[in-house]
Amino acid sequence: MTETPEELTDREIREFFALHDAYWAALDFEQLAQVWDEQDQHPTYIGDEYWGPVEGWGALRRHLGRMESRIDQALLRSTVRWAHEVAPNVVVALVLLDWSFRGVESSELHTGSAWVTALLRRREGSLRMFHYMEASVYLTDEARDALTG
Repeated sequence: MTETPEELTDREIREFFALHDAYWAALDFEQLAQVWDEQDQHPTYIGDEYWGPVEGWGALRRHLGRMESRIDQALLRSTVRWAHEVAPNVVVALVLLDWSFRGVESSELHTGSAWVTALLRRREGSLRMFHYMEASVYLTDEARDALTG
């Protein structure tokens, strides 16, 4: 049976974030860089660890380089709440991200959660991200269970 456009988008975005999470777990920063749309002129990452947006390829590569040199363990679990195509070949997704990182300087594991809004573009049959924005969230176990089912 042929997938509907909505089913295709849903499957593609879940596969995208499963790969994204697996690359983090493997600390494979080369593959993480490749989930970004290399043809986009202005990729943007907005995370709580910075005072402002990380904009452009130079800044994005420096960000990934910093992460590679500072992290020795990473576990991410992305729960896609919804995704839909907002323009031809452009998908927006809302994701609940649970993360844990351990830095090279300490054995302490840092954990948290964030809502993520991501914009992705279909390129040659696969999705590539060009905008990523996180907002930290503090969830009780009950709230997390309600959200992730």
